[in-house]
Amino acid sequence: MNGLKSGGIMNKIDILTFNNLKFPNGVNEVIKSFWEGKEIFQEKGIALNYIYGYDGKNLQNIDRIENLKKKIIVKNKFSEIKNKINVLANDSKILSLIIIYKRFIIRAKGMILKYLKKNSDADTIIFNDLFSAYFYLKYKKNDKRKRIILILHTNGNNFEQINIYYKNQFKFLKKYFLKLEKKSLEKVDKIVFVSKRSMLNFISVFPEYNDKTTYIYNGIRDIVYDKNKKNNAGRLVRFICVGNFNKRKGQEILIKAISKIKVQLKKQIKVIFIGGGPDLENCIEMAKGLEVNKNIEFLGIKRNSEEFLKNKDIFILPSYDEGLPIAIIEAFRQGMPVISTRVGGIPEMIDEYKNGFLINPTEEDIIKIIEEILEKRYNLEELSKAAREKYLTNFTLEKMIKEYCKLIEKEGN
Repeated sequence: MNGLKSGGIMNKIDILTFNNLKFPNGVNEVIKSFWEGKEIFQEKGIALNYIYGYDGKNLQNIDRIENLKKKIIVKNKFSEIKNKINVLANDSKILSLIIIYKRFIIRAKGMILKYLKKNSDADTIIFNDLFSAYFYLKYKKNDKRKRIILILHTNGNNFEQINIYYKNQFKFLKKYFLKLEKKSLEKVDKIVFVSKRSMLNFISVFPEYNDKTTYIYNGIRDIVYDKNKKNNAGRLVRFICVGNFNKRKGQEILIKAISKIKVQLKKQIKVIFIGGGPDLENCIEMAKGLEVNKNIEFLGIKRNSEEFLKNKDIFILPSYDEGLPIAIIEAFRQGMPVISTRVGGIPEMIDEYKNGFLINPTEEDIIKIIEEILEKRYNLEELSKAAREKYLTNFTLEKMIKEYCKLIEKEGN
């Protein structure tokens, strides 16, 4: 079975998101993986037609996405001001409303209106957010030929990330979100989560959508893998944390935990942070205040974190909320064991004490596992081999694309 229509014509798919495709985040990395897997799609009779970002432009070339990403790496005063506004919005209903309206609603609606003018001949549209799906379904002409697949990169609670960033929201805005969610979920043909746990969380709240809900793990292309991993005996242990600096990712508790590591062990640890975001400056100041500058290095936003993951020992991500983090998959791909939290799909990724460690997002749990590692209680070489194997078994680009091919073929029949 393949995705060919009658007469041997390929099925065409469009991939849409209201995201700014130049920003380095997990959703954009998944979209990038779709493009990198276009030849696998083609083998199954499926043509990747268009990728649309929030500005309505068609990004048909992955190099175009990479070139756009470079522009956001440059630090400027505008981004600093924007980060400060986001921090203030956490406690302001009016500021939260303005930012949410501009960032989510205006962007999604504007992108969809531009997309509809293209009169795309796609057979299937894959949406990567509820907002874009909602406005498409609201403004599209009656065209039963197009199948709609909605990928939700959440833990099953579709607005939890927004609620973490913007704690103070007007009641009417929350009601609007619920309406938007209901209308979208009712009309899409298939709902896809990026982990089984997220899917089950969702179904427990929306059992009526059980039959059209599934999950597919994210996947990324492979790299040239260095098998010569060294154990941590008698040397500095290098931890790395990659992610946008915000309340959701938990960098603050990691910094506080590092400051409380036993004095005799602290000289053995180095933690590298990669990422920008609204809480970066606060974290830098916190590290200075807690006098852990010798143990911590902030590298800012990096276009290709793959290079910085090399020669590190442990990946750590103390998040409060996740779907299925691409950053963890990137770490596994490098053969790097992972310390992360029991949220979203992470427990499906980490086989405890085999390829990593599961913790709660607390200082106490972080201190405990880091000290155990520094005390040489675990063989990092064995953990590294298992981490690499986990990637090869579950999170390759080929596996992800083939699962989506099956889904598209099934929906087309």
